[in-house]
Amino acid sequence: MKYIKLFITMAWLSIITSVNAVAEESNEVVLADEWVVTVNVNDRQAFESALSKHMKFRVDAKDPRQWDVYTQVIGEQMQEYVLRSCCIDWNSIEAYRQWSVTSKTSAHWSKTVSKYTQGAKHYYSEIDTENSNWDNDKKFKYFGVSRMFVAPGEGFELRKSIKEISDAAKKMKWEKSFSWSSPIGGSDRIVLVVGYESYGAMTPPKDSFFKRLSELMGDKEKATSLLENYSEHFSHSDYAVYVHREDLSMAK
Repeated sequence: MKYIKLFITMAWLSIITSVNAVAEESNEVVLADEWVVTVNVNDRQAFESALSKHMKFRVDAKDPRQWDVYTQVIGEQMQEYVLRSCCIDWNSIEAYRQWSVTSKTSAHWSKTVSKYTQGAKHYYSEIDTENSNWDNDKKFKYFGVSRMFVAPGEGFELRKSIKEISDAAKKMKWEKSFSWSSPIGGSDRIVLVVGYESYGAMTPPKDSFFKRLSELMGDKEKATSLLENYSEHFSHSDYAVYVHREDLSMAK
């Protein structure tokens, strides 16, 4: 039953402001570009100062992408900063890499910011626009991020479970905005993000997701079976809450 509670509170990083619009306008796969940078706690102030100046450099260079920064406020990776840009497609990547070189933004990062970092990870995440349900009219500050690590051989069946749960959430008009994504690179995992406007918005609703799912399906045992079947596709999971750092993100 642990995943019943997980879905109620759950959630990555996106933190998506226009996914649905992009998906409607194009048949291309919708991607987010993500860098996860690790910083020593003693270098945090210097890093943030350098990062803020670097983002201004990007604005002045007319960066065609919007980069936003997120840090954990609840979790186990408080030393990590997530730099994220959404939404793009595969065809735009090479041109942007070339722009980064000619605009000298990459060189600027290397000279001013990288000396305060201990390491970095780079991913692209494919956004599941079909099963996600994100309210673009709301401005979310916090993001509950659940990472579910897929058990060997469970990928195909997992997709079916995600669709069943997402279809049910949409049918019952579940109020929370949620987004599914599949990171490309690293361990095989699925990421679910839920947006919150405040800490107060994280308060569990009076009627839980499980209760409303049971009413929708007309049978508590069927609802339990659906969620338990979903949870069996994962070997393990973790959860964190991120805050959008407007002070470190590119000015819009």
